[in-house]
Amino acid sequence: MSETIAIILAIGAAVMWSISGHIDKYLVKNSSRDAEKNIKGLLVFSSFAIGLIAFPICFALANFNIAMSWQNILISIAAGMIYITSTGLYLKAMKKNDATMVVTMFQLIPVFLYIPSVVFYGESFTLRQLIGAIIILAAAIRIGISPQKGRREGKYKAMLLALAGVICISIYYMMMDYVIRQESYFACLSWYQVGLIITGIIMLCMKGSRKAFRSIIKRNGKAFVGINLLNEGFNETGVVFEHVANSVLPIALVNIISGLQGAITFIIGIIGTKLSPKHFSEKIDRRTFIVKTVCILLSIVGLVLIFV
Repeated sequence: MSETIAIILAIGAAVMWSISGHIDKYLVKNSSRDAEKNIKGLLVFSSFAIGLIAFPICFALANFNIAMSWQNILISIAAGMIYITSTGLYLKAMKKNDATMVVTMFQLIPVFLYIPSVVFYGESFTLRQLIGAIIILAAAIRIGISPQKGRREGKYKAMLLALAGVICISIYYMMMDYVIRQESYFACLSWYQVGLIITGIIMLCMKGSRKAFRSIIKRNGKAFVGINLLNEGFNETGVVFEHVANSVLPIALVNIISGLQGAITFIIGIIGTKLSPKHFSEKIDRRTFIVKTVCILLSIVGLVLIFV
């Protein structure tokens, strides 16, 4: 495969995840009138239903052999549970702010992934990498603060929720990376799906989550399931594109291209809000537009300083 095709796939991954982000926002807002109920229902679907669908696929791809050490089995299962926790925090942040803000906050993931490299592997930041990390952190904090008066409290909460989600997803990446280095890739994914299923069962044992899931299915039925499956399709396509790009291009370059996700999410949001404001809710007043544009560009600059 040529590097040009790999770059196109890396950009394609960012596009897939940007579309998925806007679908998440739509589902949180429109599955029912109660956003909190939507989130609970979405988490049950993303854990229990997706786990049940994905487990047999991963099991077959692992040649029906998912034997691993007990330690790595437990880590993989815990990674699945932590991933759903990060998804919950991500959706709660989506409820309080637009998709661009949340997606840009998640550009902090490479910064958090560098911390264990310093602590556990003895690596160190260069001055340039440190400056890059500070720029990304500053851009993420700024984009999380609404320039509109009277709404700052909700924006601060959204920023903190997104930050907590970033920490959780970074822990998930570290745990999966640790196990995948020692075991079969699809065996790890199989036990990860078990973690999703266990999390879903726990949520179904909670009256509020169970009622929320039943309510959304009853209210929206096929539409809810169809949109969720479509959303998972975009998300998983992005993962495949990224993995293929990583096999051809330097991982650093793929990380930088992934930094375009905030800009792509913003562009989709602007176009969507203009064409179909019922389904999109990107804030595009002049001041917000300038703040978001500058912060997205700074995030990309920060990624370049870290990885180049």
